[in-house]
Amino acid sequence: ENAEAFTELETAITRMSDLIESLRKATSVSEGTGKKTLQKADLYEIITDAIAIKEQASQKKKQKIVLDMEQQIYVEVDRELIEGVVMELIDNASSFSPESTQIEMNASRKGRTVTVSVKDHGYGVPAEDMSKMFREFKRASNASKYKPVGNGLGLFVSRRIIELSGGRMWLESEEGKGTTVWFTLPVA
Repeated sequence: ENAEAFTELETAITRMSDLIESLRKATSVSEGTGKKTLQKADLYEIITDAIAIKEQASQKKKQKIVLDMEQQIYVEVDRELIEGVVMELIDNASSFSPESTQIEMNASRKGRTVTVSVKDHGYGVPAEDMSKMFREFKRASNASKYKPVGNGLGLFVSRRIIELSGGRMWLESEEGKGTTVWFTLPVA
């Protein structure tokens, strides 16, 4: 039990450090003090790399990640930051869903914009919590029941990164039925 608790704590610390570093980088870029590392990248590759990194953890819960998107949708982004956003959304979908469920990812291009969604069939967000989901240090009132370790920064940082990349982020959720998080990015 102690070894498992230590592993969970170590994972949480690493995740928080990564989030803080992402926020620091995103903030410095938005303030003009940081270097933008924008590059033209295939969004399909970014998403499949993020899935590969998160797949082992989801398999432990017997969850399957399904991706539906065309290849070669190019975006001009900081690849590392966007990959971090995708990993955060996959991690949330997995953490807030029961075992043996499916996480559905979709990306489609319409004109000069690509829209990405990450949908789970999990516990969902209570209606009274929806307005605070992208606020700093805020979590849904039922979050600690399913994921005791959390700091309320994941969606806050993710939305900020997407906005700094020229897109937007929102979510739809119903308690007991799951959550879908959407984000857009301009096509390169």
